[in-house]
Amino acid sequence: MKVKNIKGKIDYPLLKQNIDIELKDEDMENMEEILNNIHDIVMKDTPPILDKKRICKSCAYYDLCFI
Repeated sequence: MKVKNIKGKIDYPLLKQNIDIELKDEDMENMEEILNNIHDIVMKDTPPILDKKRICKSCAYYDLCFI
């Protein structure tokens, strides 16, 4: 069963903006590819090599990579 016409709204209260979004077939294909890539990474014996960037210190996921 395939769900059609999936729509949503993103609310940015600080910016006082709303964005209407709609899930399209190409988005579904992109998500399936991303999920397959995640599965491939999880199934590996060792994690990927750490790619440290300048933005890393302020990233919300800092603890996952460095601790």
